[in-house]
Amino acid sequence: MLDIEKKYVLKDNILLKSINDSFFALDTNIGTQYRLNRVSYDLLSSLDGRKKIIDVILYVASHYKIEEDVFRKDSIEFFDMAISKKIITEGEKYE
Repeated sequence: MLDIEKKYVLKDNILLKSINDSFFALDTNIGTQYRLNRVSYDLLSSLDGRKKIIDVILYVASHYKIEEDVFRKDSIEFFDMAISKKIITEGEKYE
């Protein structure tokens, strides 16, 4: 279950790709490819391990000028799915 006050990152085996207007998350360990829309791609791309999930949601929502409450609910559902599919994991990364 997603904790919006924690930091999450892409798992090391996940590669995000955008080709023209198509977006994907590829699991390089098992070869599974997940098709994404632009918003879900932006959410995953914004996971830098420095910001809490709630901050990522608010940042992307402001970019798209979407109503925050609706976007927050949909984003939490998306991130829950990303956890269950082992696309993201709790953690921090520093550069």
